[in-house]
Amino acid sequence: MKAIAISVRQILGCFNPIQNVKPAFIRSADRFPAIDGLRALSMLYILITHSMVIFFREVNPDTAGFIENTPWYLQWILMGDKAVDVFFMISGFLIGCLLFNEYKKQQHINLKRFYLRRWLRLTPLYWSFLLLFSVFAVTGIKANYVAAYAFYLNNFLAETNRYIPWLWSLAVEEQFYLLFPLLLSGFLVKRQDPLNWLYFLLVASLVIRFAILLANPEFLVSGKTLLVGKPGLNDAYNQALYINLHSRFGPIIMGIILAYWTTYHNAQLLHWLSGKKQLLLLGVAIGIFIGFLLLPVYKDIELPLWLYYLFHTAHRHVFAFIVGLIILLCLHPIGLSLWINRVFSSRLLYPFAQLSYAMYLLHLPLLFIVFGILHQQGWLQTLTVGNIFVLAAVTLVPLLLLSLFAFVLIEQPFMRLRQVNVKQNTQPPLVHANSSF
Repeated sequence: MKAIAISVRQILGCFNPIQNVKPAFIRSADRFPAIDGLRALSMLYILITHSMVIFFREVNPDTAGFIENTPWYLQWILMGDKAVDVFFMISGFLIGCLLFNEYKKQQHINLKRFYLRRWLRLTPLYWSFLLLFSVFAVTGIKANYVAAYAFYLNNFLAETNRYIPWLWSLAVEEQFYLLFPLLLSGFLVKRQDPLNWLYFLLVASLVIRFAILLANPEFLVSGKTLLVGKPGLNDAYNQALYINLHSRFGPIIMGIILAYWTTYHNAQLLHWLSGKKQLLLLGVAIGIFIGFLLLPVYKDIELPLWLYYLFHTAHRHVFAFIVGLIILLCLHPIGLSLWINRVFSSRLLYPFAQLSYAMYLLHLPLLFIVFGILHQQGWLQTLTVGNIFVLAAVTLVPLLLLSLFAFVLIEQPFMRLRQVNVKQNTQPPLVHANSSF
């Protein structure tokens, strides 16, 4: 009875709003600060890019002209879909670290505990959002569509039935969370060369995308064509290459490979990152990023067919590779990487990282609401880079407030429930502070 009373008191304490607000602003010592920064910047990146998408949909602008006239140094605005690949890379790395460290210490992975912790982390806030959105935002939703969202199967729906279209990425992550621990505990850790199998999966992710392109040569179009939209193309392209696990797991696997190296070969990494080799990595990361900005995939110019194959097959992997290099440099901050780590570890970015899950759920409805209000008042009448940033900045204020409300009352209480021991002899779960997204 005493143990039960303690547990009840612990459970009720998880819903203390005063305690729950602190983690939104006070960073614990066991986190990866640079990863918090990457997550925060990725969420802000998504907000800016989806602000642009609102203009594409709502003001009937010359979208093609806007894209064509966007200067190279602002082309990153058009590439906001890469922020999701950053999230995938981070998820692969953090979940990989969690599982590899557990197996390294215990020679066993507690799948039941892992799945329970994932459910408590993601689903309560997700289901709350689904309920509110289904009741207040749309009408006439069929029950089977709601069920598909509730069980993270919405990326299998036809384009016209995905009434909350931006949640496909959460479905991909949940499907990964379901399948990879089973693969890891049932197969990979029993191999003498698990890293080679991870490399095989990485190559397979590229082969799958290339095979889809071979079977669908109509997908070999410019980024501009996809952004403007082409009847009969975008829906098929999204289903085949954009919203499903089989065509998007490459960045996740890259994160897992990095997690394996940092778990089992960290000393070797530290030695390899010393001296001029670190400068080489930094130069590669900067060079690839500038290459993305200069690559004319958003322009109306004829490009060789092989370049379209290369771009649509590997551009997400290449962008995730940049993220992996940044993470690697920040995990071992020596020399110049100290400055990189300092930028991404800024405490100003931490609250955005902590609220990023709620922000992702809420940002598009709020963008539509804020745009509608401002547009009716005579603001935001045209598509310009300045108006895109104005919409994102104005939306950010209510978005942060609502996300903090959701974090304190729903998200954080269920995260704290993961630490409650119902029985006195229950071992506390392994905690990885950054496995929260």
